[in-house]
Amino acid sequence: MNSHAIRHVASRSSRWIFKAGLSALIPGLFLMVIPPCRAALSFSLDPASATVTGGGQFTANVVLSPVTDLTSFQFTLRWDPSVLFWNSAVRPTFDDNYRVSIGTGGTASGNLTVSWFDANGANLAGNTTVLTLVLDAAPTGGQSALAFADVPLLRQVSISASLVDVDTLSWNGATVTVTPVPEPVQSAMAVFGLMLAGAGGTRWLLDRARTRSSRKSAHQDSAHSTRC
Repeated sequence: MNSHAIRHVASRSSRWIFKAGLSALIPGLFLMVIPPCRAALSFSLDPASATVTGGGQFTANVVLSPVTDLTSFQFTLRWDPSVLFWNSAVRPTFDDNYRVSIGTGGTASGNLTVSWFDANGANLAGNTTVLTLVLDAAPTGGQSALAFADVPLLRQVSISASLVDVDTLSWNGATVTVTPVPEPVQSAMAVFGLMLAGAGGTRWLLDRARTRSSRKSAHQDSAHSTRC
């Protein structure tokens, strides 16, 4: 075999070895670069929409989707303070004895801060209510969004003690429609006024009839006396 043939065989062998090595290497690199898929965590308000009468109450649950090794979360809930007024909150124990912390200092302006932390992590197997919010509806009515926000407390979530990009999570707010308390109906008031006027008129007619009857009786008595 001449030198040209030897070089040709060597070149083909090198290319084959390179391709085989690269084929074995690429899957390993792919696994290292791309992390395993994980279902996106969601924060939702339930119900997502509601209609209440002015002067009534709106109750919503903050619900988390299933998650493994959740170590912390925080966010702000915002609403229109001219439509909804702060009332109260219920904080269930969803992870041993750890409850969420709430900040009510800004509720008059329509915001509530919520935070939670557990260094040991929490495993939520199903949809879990972490907070129940109660708001009063304004008598004048209106519509308000109830939304997760970043002011004054930034949205922040950590899983396995590592921060998660909150923009990759689902944040599902709610819409509340408040129907105003009905004002006095003018026609009803008019009817009521007519009824009062009618009652007064009836009394006037009765009084007038009694007066005429009394006068007639007196006249008859006078005539009888004269004849006698």
